[in-house]
Amino acid sequence: MLHRHPHPAPLVEGTLVERWDRFIAEVQLASGEIVRAHCVNPGRMEGLLIRGSRVWLTPAPEGSKRKLRYTWTLMEHEGRIVGVDTAAPNRIIESALRARAIPGLKRYRTLQREVRQDDGSRVDFVLDGKVPHRVEVKNCHLVYPDGRAYFPDTVSERATRHVDHLAAAVRAGDKATILFVVQRPGRIRAVRPSRLHDPDLAEACVRAADSGVRFQAVQVRPTLEAYEITNPLPVDLNPYDPTPQAPWRDQGRQLGGWRRSK
Repeated sequence: MLHRHPHPAPLVEGTLVERWDRFIAEVQLASGEIVRAHCVNPGRMEGLLIRGSRVWLTPAPEGSKRKLRYTWTLMEHEGRIVGVDTAAPNRIIESALRARAIPGLKRYRTLQREVRQDDGSRVDFVLDGKVPHRVEVKNCHLVYPDGRAYFPDTVSERATRHVDHLAAAVRAGDKATILFVVQRPGRIRAVRPSRLHDPDLAEACVRAADSGVRFQAVQVRPTLEAYEITNPLPVDLNPYDPTPQAPWRDQGRQLGGWRRSK
């Protein structure tokens, strides 16, 4: 295990009832009470939205003025615990970076978070060394039967802009790494930018790699006590035919998306 990052508070178990309006998960607690939790994941969550699944929520801190008292953090999927909070990877990676636990990202003097760039965007981390090293973290939860993890599960123009910006920074003399975080256990052969879901992003990744942007990935095993970074994963940027993945996507879309409240 490369690193362990504990949850900030004991998790609360429940059962998934519904996902509403993209950012709300309706959950029935063991007491029978139905609550609404913040669903941080803005994507379709392809293949994961199975009503009746066991889920775990993180309660808001004591005294918090948040409207939603919980955040949807984990769920049970195919007998394993999977992370669904897309904000969690940044916290996990920050903890691991400060512990010098990620191969290739250990040597730096200072670490900055959420650093504003010239175009007004922000990069997740900047590691200050001889030259600035920009690190952008991408959450990945989609794993297909071919044993590969795919990012994203829907078109992400924002992610493409991030990739292009890092490529420009490297051409100007900086270093940059895109770090995929796969929040689910099990055997995974590699991480791929999904040519099926977002071919523009996949091509942007190839161009960025040609410019010198590094691509890395780590696998995280979520537990009820902590997130455990278990191992690095290879990133596969080679061209491939996305046709074989289309039936898996179509099937997964039946268990993804959200309902709009009236």
